[in-house]
Amino acid sequence: MVAALKTRRYLALIRDNPMHKDIAKEEELASLWSAAGQKMSYMDSALAATFLMKADYWADPQGWTAAQKNEALIELDEMMRRGLEVLLA
Repeated sequence: MVAALKTRRYLALIRDNPMHKDIAKEEELASLWSAAGQKMSYMDSALAATFLMKADYWADPQGWTAAQKNEALIELDEMMRRGLEVLLA
């Protein structure tokens, strides 16, 4: 859940001050979500695919519309909930 926690912290930072937007941090988040997706593939392939979509989002956040994020179910709270369900099962 490192990817989720780091994402939450980054989002809080840029929410409070949009000038803190950091391309390098977004690249790091893309890598963390990709690694999480690869690890999750051994436990839940559907959730792994969602994690990999989250990685794709962080690789190009401006390229995703709000509708695409909702349609892909990559909202952070939902992903954290589903990830914890799998990890604690």
